[in-house]
Amino acid sequence: GVIGPVSFAVVPEVPIRRVEAEFQVTGVGLASTNQVFLAPMCTAPPPDRSGSTTMSGEVLRWLAVPTVGGALLVCWCPRAPCAEAISIGEVSVVGPAGDAAAVVAYPRVGEEFDLHLAGFQIVGELTLQSEACGDAGAAPLAYGGVEDGELVVHAAVVPTPGVVNLCWCPANCEQLQNFEDGIGAVTVWNVGDVSMVAEDSGSVLAGVSVQLEVSGFQLGATSRLKLVSATAVCSDDAALLAPVASATGQQIGFDIL
Repeated sequence: GVIGPVSFAVVPEVPIRRVEAEFQVTGVGLASTNQVFLAPMCTAPPPDRSGSTTMSGEVLRWLAVPTVGGALLVCWCPRAPCAEAISIGEVSVVGPAGDAAAVVAYPRVGEEFDLHLAGFQIVGELTLQSEACGDAGAAPLAYGGVEDGELVVHAAVVPTPGVVNLCWCPANCEQLQNFEDGIGAVTVWNVGDVSMVAEDSGSVLAGVSVQLEVSGFQLGATSRLKLVSATAVCSDDAALLAPVASATGQQIGFDIL
């Protein structure tokens, strides 16, 4: 006869990201060697096959912790390794769907920027902090909450350059240790002083090459410099200059003519 799943149930009925849930699959000829996983599409091999699978009578039980929020398919494979998976239904996992996106592409030190994070039935709060998520002694740089179905942080300001963590709490958010779900990070940039490498750095002669040194954060070989007139703005068209020497991450040099 034909073997395979017929239906499934989830306990709790509405699972939450990073919270353990049990997926109960009923069908014909099921076995603990079957694989169950969650994914946007039932492709093989499974993108994330965590958790444990056991049989209880004719019910295949998969105990797992969903790692992402949003609408996902419940996928089933007859054996491991999974060569072909089929969808046995859809489940919506409460929580963020992925990393937050800064409204400003390159947020800078000391400047306000917003963050937006999509997902499914988002609840709880979001913090922006330089310490690890779940650190009870952390001092969050900014708090965010639910707004129009998204987690939103308004007017975040980061005082120093670096990578800051985005931490989500689904409930009991008055305690900082409950912001333990790291959902991504934002790199906050800083471009500081620009200095000329020359004995007389007060002037530049037309047609004479001079080197500029730019200090900042995470400067590298892909960094570019644009020179425009004092009456122009940086978004105007102008040639992009590539660095002339390897960057240290904190300083980089450019030749201009």
